Amino acid sequence: MTRAFRVFGVALALAASSLQIAAAQTLKCRQIISEVEKSRSMRDPLALDVRAASGRIEIVVADTGNDAVNVFSATGHLKLKADKAADLRAPIGVVLQRNGEIVVAEMDSPILKILDVKGALAEKIDLSRLVTDAREKVNPGRMCLDDEDNLYVLDRGNQQVLVLDAQRRTCARHACGDEKEARMIQDIFVDSERAMIVASSKGTAIHSFDAKGWPLARFGEHGGRRDTFSFPAGVTVDQKDRLWVADGFQHTLKVFSRAGKFLFEVGGPGTGPGQFDFPVDLTFDARGLLYVLEKGGNRVQVLELEEAPAKK
Repeated sequence: MTRAFRVFGVALALAASSLQIAAAQTLKCRQIISEVEKSRSMRDPLALDVRAASGRIEIVVADTGNDAVNVFSATGHLKLKADKAADLRAPIGVVLQRNGEIVVAEMDSPILKILDVKGALAEKIDLSRLVTDAREKVNPGRMCLDDEDNLYVLDRGNQQVLVLDAQRRTCARHACGDEKEARMIQDIFVDSERAMIVASSKGTAIHSFDAKGWPLARFGEHGGRRDTFSFPAGVTVDQKDRLWVADGFQHTLKVFSRAGKFLFEVGGPGTGPGQFDFPVDLTFDARGLLYVLEKGGNRVQVLELEEAPAKK
């Protein structure tokens, strides 16, 4: 049974229902976050970041269709909405820095915008000035941070990863494979050893590289089977070192070992708890809770994976 109520303009649905995804795993929907006021509804969101800022969990969403960035508390309270005042245009990548500032990438623009804790534009970083010999226009997309605050930016225009140092003054570059291997990069995850995992919606789906950019593994065919992909849009890794991929067209999350062995999948098309409507991004917080952003559903689901002890 599901109870829904409003909290500061946010619909918060707490679901007691669960979705059985494998013999030993149960995925429970803890929370659904979506704005409800007509003038403030999220529209076609494309990126998500969740991390602790000033000691508190905050959820940042690139509200692409509304030219805005939303910041929610862990309880689903809308804390901040940055839009016209920050001169945002179709944000497609967001990262919450440890000082509370937000880095924003916009569609078809080489400039990263940094918003202060109040959502005002504080600084701009022109990537085209740091990458002067790119074959195509630098076109940033999803981003992430490593443990030393280096910023990893997908350059969708040149199918490469840009790595900016903690001061955002120097930039290293790593190719994501040749044009046949990774033709439309969508998301990036960086682990504690700075190994990079990149998801591509065309060509081979998953590519991993070490900290210097040397290839480690690649896998993932496109197709209709459970262990293949239609549109891999988001990638992350859980506390058990399993790789989770959001497949937007299949409306599922697929789980693999880091070496590429298929383990299980969860979800399916729908708008109920544990169902997905075009999932495009996902991440885990420090508590192990899974956050899934749905472009079609205009919402964030907060999910808890419960696992029974393995049978002997």
